[in-house]
Amino acid sequence: MEFGPIVRSLFHNKTRFWLVTLEIALTLALVINCAVYILDMGSKMNRDTGMDIENILVVHTEPVSPDFKDETFLSQVRDEDLRLLAAQPGVLSATAFHQIPLSGSGSSAGRRAEGSDLNTIVIPYYLVTMNALRTLGAELESGRDLMASDYPPAGQDDIRDDDGVQRFNVLVTRSFADKLFPDGDALGKAVVNNDGTSVQTIVGIIKHMNNSWPTSDFGSDVMLFPLKPGTAERMRYLVRTRPGGLDALAATLEESMLTTNPDRIITLTSLAEVRDDTFSEDVALVKIFGGVIVLLFVVTSLGIFGLASFSVTERTRQIGTRRALGATRAAILRYFLIETWVITGIGLTLGTGMAFGLNMALASIADSPRLELPLLLTGIVVFWLVGMLAALLPAMRAMMVPPVLATRTV
Repeated sequence: MEFGPIVRSLFHNKTRFWLVTLEIALTLALVINCAVYILDMGSKMNRDTGMDIENILVVHTEPVSPDFKDETFLSQVRDEDLRLLAAQPGVLSATAFHQIPLSGSGSSAGRRAEGSDLNTIVIPYYLVTMNALRTLGAELESGRDLMASDYPPAGQDDIRDDDGVQRFNVLVTRSFADKLFPDGDALGKAVVNNDGTSVQTIVGIIKHMNNSWPTSDFGSDVMLFPLKPGTAERMRYLVRTRPGGLDALAATLEESMLTTNPDRIITLTSLAEVRDDTFSEDVALVKIFGGVIVLLFVVTSLGIFGLASFSVTERTRQIGTRRALGATRAAILRYFLIETWVITGIGLTLGTGMAFGLNMALASIADSPRLELPLLLTGIVVFWLVGMLAALLPAMRAMMVPPVLATRTV
């Protein structure tokens, strides 16, 4: 069967043809770019955090007593809490943190390699007590963990040397270490702030862990400081339990902590819930975009179905004539399916350009991920199949038109 007659018949009603064709093109562009976002966000949400988040309990305490404004009292409460937390049944380790990983809220600073003329890069950091890595379940790749000797004496967190420089030993993730020391020799090297008044020597490298912003470009960059966290407004702890022990700990922990010091409000949540809450808006967007994709597929399918149905109804007598002249049912079916194939093909060709154009616009405006060719090709194949399925019922109705209709007058 020749394409010429099919193409010419399509242009008998140009408005109807171009409406459906442009609908297909626009749908492809929107669906593909929605899919790009969904796949990118799905990849980010499923990344390995580097932590045992399913078995880590986050403990928030908010003091309500003025006694907590005294640094000595605050330090005493923190030490008592850590001993109590570590002694709970099923607990593997407990640590105080000044911010919570995966929470979407945290602290960061600019650092560069000591002696480098390059600009500083952003590094999220955490003030932690001892056993932070064990509590997180993070793996130390090389070097050593923080030790008691790395912590400054109580009340001397801002201690400086004769040159006015504040010095600490720190842990950093491999991701951050490789950015400042691409040759892989970060261990034992120092990083500094812009004016050189804060120097940190890297004594250990963490294999991988996420910071407070896991979907960002620097989501795996972390620095752990040996400074004991906590203020008169809040204190935060992370507690790691044996697998399956988190719920049992949460059921009794608040009462135990209030027994030692009742002048505070305690809130408990799991680190997994913290992550889920951070991703809640992204999950909502994924669901919305998924719904948009389904809706666009349905609307476009109905458009193709309507065009094919109208075409069959409009040419019923012509179909009967062709059948009377010897055209087989298979030939009639093939004719209308090829007609739909041509319409879909033209729409998808236009839609390919629109998809790339929209993606480039989104990438420049909103830092959207780039459209990859395999995804586009998959979308084209799916659209072609949807188009064929949408036109199948009208085409089957056309092939059932009896030759006797050719003898009837209209």
